[in-house]
Amino acid sequence: MDGYVSANELNTFIAPLVPFNNSDVFECNAALRLARIICTHTLMPIVCVVGMAGNVLNIVVLTSATMRSSTSYYLCALAVYDFLYSLTGLPLTLRTYPSLEMSSAYMNALTYLLPLGNMWSNITTWLTCAFTIERFVAISAPIRSRKISSIRRTQWNIVFISLLIAIITLPDFFGWKIREARRTCSNSAKRSNVKHNPMVPCVEMFYIFESTWISTQLDRFGWSYAIVALFVFIPLVVLTIFNALLIRSVIKSHNERKDILAGTAQINTKRRRKALPDAQPPPVRRELVWRKWWIATRYYQQNSFQRSAPSDRSPIETGSDRNTFTLPTSGGADETVGREFITTSDQHYYWFRCKNRDRKHNYEVAFRRSSHQDKQSITITLIAVVVVFCMLNAPSAVVCLIRPWFKPSDARIKAFGNISNLLLMLNASVNFILYSLFSASFRRSFRTLLKRCRC
Repeated sequence: MDGYVSANELNTFIAPLVPFNNSDVFECNAALRLARIICTHTLMPIVCVVGMAGNVLNIVVLTSATMRSSTSYYLCALAVYDFLYSLTGLPLTLRTYPSLEMSSAYMNALTYLLPLGNMWSNITTWLTCAFTIERFVAISAPIRSRKISSIRRTQWNIVFISLLIAIITLPDFFGWKIREARRTCSNSAKRSNVKHNPMVPCVEMFYIFESTWISTQLDRFGWSYAIVALFVFIPLVVLTIFNALLIRSVIKSHNERKDILAGTAQINTKRRRKALPDAQPPPVRRELVWRKWWIATRYYQQNSFQRSAPSDRSPIETGSDRNTFTLPTSGGADETVGREFITTSDQHYYWFRCKNRDRKHNYEVAFRRSSHQDKQSITITLIAVVVVFCMLNAPSAVVCLIRPWFKPSDARIKAFGNISNLLLMLNASVNFILYSLFSASFRRSFRTLLKRCRC
């Protein structure tokens, strides 16, 4: 998303009328034509449409009630600006068609669409840096992060970053203008012009971009280099450093948790062995067996259990053989838990408490494990977003580095610019796939929304 696209980079034909050299004017380079056909004419419109659809789904899922968190607000703002970037980039895919260069309305619109797309890209860049730094603070200092991070503060951070970058990129809206130029006619124009005299060269008028006085004065102070450094190189360095720290913390946390779970399993095993008596419980007395059998029978009758008391056996045999029965859980559901009902009340309480404690401990461990896994999945999702961001924005940084060593009309730098622009547009379109792959909570929320839509 981050990449500073200049108007000259998108100029298809910038050669003047003289000399009438078709190879110089139209830059008949096979690599450039292939890059324009594949990247700009074919793939970029598809990527823009898919990106707009995916970002709309991101906004719908991330604004649901189950996804309310500070990270979700950052990702939702990211989806909004990615949608605007894809929407702005769709008209730019028509830039390489020669017929549109003859339209003054379209060329004038491009002087505003180019800085607008750069502004959405720059805001997205620093929003990515913001939530990466915030996530690192949340992992490295969780107690402090709870005090300083909140949904309200996140909203203010998004507004502040958006306004600040909009102010910084405001001069770009006054940096370009169009002027008329002339060139030799293309072959299709010659064929359409029936009255064309072969002895007189065919000339057609088109429009090209030109720097304004404001842009010239700003470039004298190194404004263009400052913009490239602020929105290309510095964010890439920041994201690389903090993303490496995030990856290191995730690996360290995973190893520590494996050790803790292994130790906890050993402690629980030893605790259960100590809690359970080695010998069998003492035999029950004869006079208490009748009471136990009567209480158990009344209990079954009152709770309407479909379980008949043994009629062909004596209470003594019942007490010696069947010394257990099923108790309902505290939730009142049909879930049953086998507990040994020993006649001595102290022993019964001891056994009930031990088993209930083990079950409660298992629930707490499962809950903590689920909460930890959700936090880990959020961190892994952000790591994946940043890794893809850096990979797809690196070619744009390379273009900015090597551009001073090439002429503006060089076909090689233009071909490489078409590829880097496609990768920038692709970066604005793949976040829905990344969220779906790495975030379990995002998948659950999206599945819930799909079920509601079906109903």
